[in-house]
Amino acid sequence: MVKVDLFAVAEAAIQDLPTRRLSLINLLEDFTGAGFPLFVPKFTAVANVSWDGEGASETSISLKVSNNDQELLALPFKVSFPGEARKNRVVWNFQGMPLQAPGVLKFEVQNEGNVIATHVLNVVALKAPPEAKVIVQSAPQEAVPQEASPAPAM
Repeated sequence: MVKVDLFAVAEAAIQDLPTRRLSLINLLEDFTGAGFPLFVPKFTAVANVSWDGEGASETSISLKVSNNDQELLALPFKVSFPGEARKNRVVWNFQGMPLQAPGVLKFEVQNEGNVIATHVLNVVALKAPPEAKVIVQSAPQEAVPQEASPAPAM
């Protein structure tokens, strides 16, 4: 039987191959936009999957993504645990996704039709586009002293 020990959605993930250490950058809790469809340019979903040693050492999992219960995509993936391995990591890198409406964006990891992990993001509509904010900083620059050079001889 497999289970998910960690499931998260972030702007990016960095995985150090020699140590298998994982860094998640900017965990996502919501997407905010002034107009819909809202295009989300890039994000990553990560699942650490473990196996209890019972049953087959290879299984299929699926990542399902839905916006307000409308399925946007389903991504099947084979996960194997060769030899003595009991853990595996799956990283899905999304290169953009249009969201049609505000509400809920749900990510589900499924195994044999059972949901084994969920991550939910709120998709929030702004009432009005945000106004531009500009902060200007100015500091006088000190004059750099220069040595006087003699005038050329004539």
